[in-house]
Amino acid sequence: MKKQIIFYSQGLRYEVELGIDKTVLIGATEKAHVYLSQQEIPIQLKVDGDEVFYQYDDEAGLLKDGLCLGEVVFYLREGEPRVYDLLDLSEFQIGSQRGALITLDGDVELLLQKSQNQWKLTRLKGAFYRNNHLQQMDQQLIGFGDELSLGAVTIKFYPDEVWVQGPAQVGKQLTLREPSRYGFYEDYPDYHRSPRIIYRGSEDKILINPPGQEPVKPSDELLKLIVPPLMMVGVTVLITLIQPRGIYILATVGMSITTMIFSIRGFIKNRKKYKADKKERVDLYRLYLKDKVKELTRLEREQKEGMHYHFPTTLELTDLVESYNHRIYEKTPLHFDFLYYRLGLGKMPTSYDLKYGQQERSGKKDALEEEGYALYSRHKKIPDMPIPANLSHGPVGYIGPRNLVLEQLQLLVMQLATFHSYHDVQFITILPEEEKEQWSWMRWLP
Repeated sequence: MKKQIIFYSQGLRYEVELGIDKTVLIGATEKAHVYLSQQEIPIQLKVDGDEVFYQYDDEAGLLKDGLCLGEVVFYLREGEPRVYDLLDLSEFQIGSQRGALITLDGDVELLLQKSQNQWKLTRLKGAFYRNNHLQQMDQQLIGFGDELSLGAVTIKFYPDEVWVQGPAQVGKQLTLREPSRYGFYEDYPDYHRSPRIIYRGSEDKILINPPGQEPVKPSDELLKLIVPPLMMVGVTVLITLIQPRGIYILATVGMSITTMIFSIRGFIKNRKKYKADKKERVDLYRLYLKDKVKELTRLEREQKEGMHYHFPTTLELTDLVESYNHRIYEKTPLHFDFLYYRLGLGKMPTSYDLKYGQQERSGKKDALEEEGYALYSRHKKIPDMPIPANLSHGPVGYIGPRNLVLEQLQLLVMQLATFHSYHDVQFITILPEEEKEQWSWMRWLP
């Protein structure tokens, strides 16, 4: 098992790992693994079994906690950090005093108080190291991921977690959790590209057909159907008054009335059929449009999700980097979108071939046909889509207010640095000297 050797010298903290049969040399010599200019007599450390032995000038022996060799104080430690959830805790103490939440050996007392998602530290007694440096201030704010070191114990702080490593006792108020919200992936810092997931938009051909021909409205008029039989009845009655004919008159009147009844019945039937056909045309076409809306909405959603996946927002990029996501460096020169980046949001044509079934629209207005054409027009382009730009075709320039141009250029660098490996893309920044501070963050890029 590897041994962690922690040592302090002149206000600084050092840490090395020793494996079996491995030797570490500490001192002011050129061969030293850890160079300490003030340590003229070198110190040699070596693991033998479960013990660590030292060689200091003519002195040799077993390394123990608190051992002082020259100006160097040593401590031993094993194991990994233990992660505790702080829950709703807003104040606790660290030290050897009674009531401390984290109890450890040593004459030190620290008070931690939470204020606006940040921890405020107050030293009550003793000395402590923060981020490997001896602290002189009695009060200070603890930043994200800051480490406090007290002898062999290291305590690392996050807004809602605390990591404790070393011989310290932790109170029951804290709950062990696994894994940490802020931990690194296995094999960190080694990074391996994962197989890339590519979402491609549909290339289907989608046709929106216009509605069928509107049913022809019956041209017959009720008056034209009723007047002839009525005239026949009137003439017959007039003939009866002049020259009675008996049965002939009755037969003629009966036939005229029958003709009128059937004419009226046929008129009503035709009108009902026309209304029913018209309603059926509307209902069937709207049902057809409803199915088309579902299909187009699905295709639009798939294309939009794919584009937002390949060209995420700035916040999403930050999350990818902070979580060491497998998508980092996913684009290679072999990919279709190599050197593509997102400019912003806008309307984009559909990847699928959307057409309207009626090549030429007549001047006659049809409300139902207009509904179909409106659906076609509405889905020809998709709103709120990432608009990509490509650097592989040649130089790209930005025109506008200087602050806006710098912001867009930095967003460009952020996207390219996230998705393209430093083996494939290199950044060379040429800028006015007065803008150097605005680009200083680029020194952290690989």
